[in-house]
Order: sequence, then structure tokens, then C-alpha cells
Amino acid sequence: MSKQTTRPTEKSTDQIHVASINTEGAMNNRQYIQDLSNRYDVLCIQEHWLNSYELNGLSELIPHMKSFIKTDDDSDDTQTNYLRKAASKGITILWKKSLDSKIKSLKFGNNSLQAIVLA
Repeated sequence: MSKQTTRPTEKSTDQIHVASINTEGAMNNRQYIQDLSNRYDVLCIQEHWLNSYELNGLSELIPHMKSFIKTDDDSDDTQTNYLRKAASKGITILWKKSLDSKIKSLKFGNNSLQAIVLA
């Protein structure tokens, strides 16, 4: 059985279209992320698998969106960061730049949660 994704067909100014995906590696799924970023106003990505020094790649991939990004190596725990062989997990919320004045980040005390409020 194939899984179908609904796609916004006509955008209204009073509607915001949101997509949430688990990429299992953002850079390996570049085209898919670019396609989704063109169809949705807000894009939530889980498991981008990027380290903090690689985050510019995501911004360059989707220049028409702004973001809040969390990585596993954002932690101050250098022992844990050192022991990791590769990036894992990581979350981000991206939104169209036209929504920037309406977006506020909610702060949480860990790297596994990220939320925004549309004000």
C-alpha cells in the first residue's frame, strides 16, 4: 500500500502549511527537503544528522527560509561530544522568511526539543 502525501494546492494568506519529516540525514535528502521547502511555509526536520560546523550547508540549501537548529554537539558536555563518532539526531524548524516577524522560539533546557509560536 503506498502512502500519499497531501500537497497544498492553493495558498491562502490566512493559512500556514506545515510539514514534519524524519530525514535520517539532511544532506542525503537535499532534493526532497528543497521540494518540501517550496511547498510548505514551515518545515520541521528530525534527525538531520548535522554537526554544528555543518549547519551553513542547510542554510545554503534552503536560502528562502530561516531556522532554529539544534545539534547533538551543541551540548557543553565535551566528553560526550568527543565520544560521538558521527553526528546523530538533531532537529530544526524552518520557516519562510516572509513569516519571520511572526515567529518566536520557545526555549527548552535540552537539545531534543524545539518549538515555535506564531505571534
